[in-house]
Amino acid sequence: MIGLSVVCFALITNCTAHGRTEVYRDKYVIAEIESPTITFWNVHQADEITHLKVFGKTYKRVRGSKPFYIDVPKLASIAFVTEDRQEHDTLHVVNVQSKKETVLALGEFSFGDHIGYEQFGRKRGEPFTEFADVSDDKLLLTKCGRRGKATATVNLASKSIERIESEMYDADGHIKQRFVHGKSGLLKEVFDANGRLRERMRWIDGKPGATNEVFDAQGRVIERWVDGNRIQ
Repeated sequence: MIGLSVVCFALITNCTAHGRTEVYRDKYVIAEIESPTITFWNVHQADEITHLKVFGKTYKRVRGSKPFYIDVPKLASIAFVTEDRQEHDTLHVVNVQSKKETVLALGEFSFGDHIGYEQFGRKRGEPFTEFADVSDDKLLLTKCGRRGKATATVNLASKSIERIESEMYDADGHIKQRFVHGKSGLLKEVFDANGRLRERMRWIDGKPGATNEVFDAQGRVIERWVDGNRIQ
């Protein structure tokens, strides 16, 4: 009787809903959801983990929803995002013809949660959508939030992000602020309620201080500051 109790206790403490369930399949990928492990000692529900098999290679912790990738026909490629346990994002771009893969870290640019937005009835450009475009062989990753959007320009050849541009809007959809973070530094622009530029600030990487310009209603510079000193 004691032995049976021990066996039952062992089964209870190690019982799991562990396993993978296929949730999507097409000519490029097979997606499986891994259910979290639940034990007697840890009954809190953990996040499900998405595994994506692409041309025979399996990727773990894939972000987004079905189909879990973005089709990029101009590059004959699909793009998807994985994350590690520290929630660092990695972009994978796989050419569907050559099967060649390009991988790069997205750094401060968080992306991928809203891949597959179409299945929720959302349209491109609406809040909580993410999509990709191609310009001059650069991949443009755009994510849209409730009152803003951000676009990262990805250079696949150098495996780097060249530029991140973000815009924030008021309740009426008018632009309030714009940020551009590029190789040379950071640009910030502030707009009035009518969308007119009122202030522009620049920070150049490797140099102290900032340049600040203030504009009138006609868009003319009425004040110019450098490192806190007014020069106009």
